[in-house]
Amino acid sequence: MGFSAMSALSLQPLMCYQHPNGQHSLLKHAGVFCNTGEHLVMLLSGIGLLTFMVVTFVGVCAWGAWHIPRWSLTHSDRIWVFAFLISRFRMDRWWYGVPVFLRFPFLSLFPVLATDFPPAQAAMVATVLMAGLLLHICFLPWKVPVATWIA
Repeated sequence: MGFSAMSALSLQPLMCYQHPNGQHSLLKHAGVFCNTGEHLVMLLSGIGLLTFMVVTFVGVCAWGAWHIPRWSLTHSDRIWVFAFLISRFRMDRWWYGVPVFLRFPFLSLFPVLATDFPPAQAAMVATVLMAGLLLHICFLPWKVPVATWIA
């Protein structure tokens, strides 16, 4: 449940915007100026959170999704660990949980890439949402047919 929050929180120290006087400060914490000791501590903790929680979690989910078909034949008890990843989707679309999880870090990344340029942020967010919609239309992954056509 906290994956999207961790994705957004880990990237906050990377969002520096420029003041009219030329200095940069953090978007969420305007009192913290970029490239100072206080910012360095926040930056290191954010990169640590991004590396150890977000990237590792996505990697473990992708690894589990890769092995689920093999485990269903031999080790069915291992599948329950990844039930949150596959329970909402059809049996032939067991892997669809990984792209759904990848959407959160990408949506959190765009304010970092274009902190001072909101039109670029909107375009990038629209691109990710449209890619998710296209993926949804191509694969129709949900178990319940009504959810497939409404979502």
